[in-house]
Amino acid sequence: MARRGVYVEKGKGRTLSVNVRLWTNNIADGGEGYVDPGHAWFAGDVGFRSNKAHGISSTSNPIMFNSPDELVDAIRKAAVAQGVVLMDSDGAHRGQGR
Repeated sequence: MARRGVYVEKGKGRTLSVNVRLWTNNIADGGEGYVDPGHAWFAGDVGFRSNKAHGISSTSNPIMFNSPDELVDAIRKAAVAQGVVLMDSDGAHRGQGR
């Protein structure tokens, strides 16, 4: 029986990393350029980090989200944009990547 996939050494990119950035603008009272440490809006953008083993390039167009309810959908959209097929614990596909 043929194996599916390619061999990747441990520590060489087996894991995919998702970047979630949260906005911090307009929270502090000091004006432009000031931040209130430890505070952020629950809005921002999502993108995948580059990963040669998976053929993922750095996200040039991150996916925006405006609420906690939109975060999971933004991750799915970012995955599809990079050709990543998301699967659940039963092995069922949960995205439309490659």
